[in-house]
Amino acid sequence: MSNHCGETSILSNRKRKAAQEELSIVLSKKARFYSSFFRQSFSLPNTIILYICKNPKSAAIYQKLIKTCKFFFTKNPVLIIQSLWYSNDRWEVCNKLFGFKNLTCKLWITEELFVDLYEAKCAPRSILSSIIPQIFRCDVQNLTIMNQDIALNDLSLLLSSAEYIAFVDVIVKDENNSVVGVENIIEAAKNAKSFNM
Repeated sequence: MSNHCGETSILSNRKRKAAQEELSIVLSKKARFYSSFFRQSFSLPNTIILYICKNPKSAAIYQKLIKTCKFFFTKNPVLIIQSLWYSNDRWEVCNKLFGFKNLTCKLWITEELFVDLYEAKCAPRSILSSIIPQIFRCDVQNLTIMNQDIALNDLSLLLSSAEYIAFVDVIVKDENNSVVGVENIIEAAKNAKSFNM
């Protein structure tokens, strides 16, 4: 029995070392990125440059800006992702495991958001609401939410551009914690072509 406990502690130490190595790799990449950043001299006033930086018209324009100059990313750090999925107790971005724990920038989701707690064992019904502060913009066309409780204000951010929407066992509440009617949800979905509940 003591041998088993020793194996467990060795395994946990290995996992801890692997996590520390992974974190140091991420931090070193971040340090290298910022070490090559130089102060820029633009021909436009700083207020206009900051406005352009904070209010990009589209994800494609933002990507061109940050590829042209790191200044734009340092002033408005946003990661553009096509799809964000939650299923089986984990977040995935483009079929790769994704963690919000050490994320220091915002997300711009461009195509699809899928949240399903059907097979989740330990996730709360508010897992989607917990990541709303991390979302800079949500331009998804496909929005699927299952087994969630969400505030109408949070949902409005997600529904703004969605065309194909599917809800299964979703409870939407207002600021008074009252359940919101279907008509209010549909009103927030301005671009919806298909809405399944």
